[in-house]
Amino acid sequence: MKKLSLLLIVAITVSCADAEMYVEPEGSDFEVKGVIAEESSDETVFLVVEQDPTFPGGREAYKKFLGENIIYPQEAKEKGIEGNVYMTFVVDTDGSLSDFELLRNPGGGLGEEALRVYMEGPNWTPGMQRNQLVKTRLTARVAFRLGEHTGSTLTIEEPKEVEEIIFEEKTNN
Repeated sequence: MKKLSLLLIVAITVSCADAEMYVEPEGSDFEVKGVIAEESSDETVFLVVEQDPTFPGGREAYKKFLGENIIYPQEAKEKGIEGNVYMTFVVDTDGSLSDFELLRNPGGGLGEEALRVYMEGPNWTPGMQRNQLVKTRLTARVAFRLGEHTGSTLTIEEPKEVEEIIFEEKTNN
């Protein structure tokens, strides 16, 4: 009986101590993992859609377009600058691209070159949600590398996640 009483006292003490240690989380303590849309002044811009926006002609046409239009900036070549350019943009319901924002730019004109090619490119096929055309925000990564190889290679992950072009330029030493 003594053991049972002692066990009961310990259990009550532990449960009361836990209640005092509990801290109510604040709103800033939460991390949002699955945002579906962000509000825009005129329309909703979706981050996740049922049907992703696509480049006209598909992935092969996209690879060809980027490969033919990306030019390694001279300033970056001269200074030996290479790296990843991250940008975000919106594919509108008519397929036009807008709201470009450089998220990461290694300098030497690399970010500006990536933006130029995307801004001068053709309209895309817009994303769809519940059988309606919707504005969709995409993120792209363009990786510029100086090296022994001349040319470009393109790797595209999921279209909504990250699109990536790796451009290598031979340096004359």
